[in-house]
Amino acid sequence: MYIFKTTQSELRVIPSDYNGGTITVSLRNDFTDEQYTNTVTSVGYFNGILRISFNPMTFTEGTDIDVTVYENGAVTYKGKAYVTDQTDLENFKLWL
Repeated sequence: MYIFKTTQSELRVIPSDYNGGTITVSLRNDFTDEQYTNTVTSVGYFNGILRISFNPMTFTEGTDIDVTVYENGAVTYKGKAYVTDQTDLENFKLWL
């Protein structure tokens, strides 16, 4: 699971495959089914980690997000993200 801040502009994932193709990202709110669209501004790949930068987005605290990363239209990463502004992520607590 990836942790987003309420204002987010970067995503780091370990893709199943990466060949330097065109990257697109799909973010979908689990609760409202709202689709977030944004433009990828830069992509970096180092030591197996794909670093994707995009224009800053604002999310609501406590939101669960489905993340799908595509390379040339094929899924290369699929996972979950959670939005929080907690800073001590080592001792992160999910309040239900």
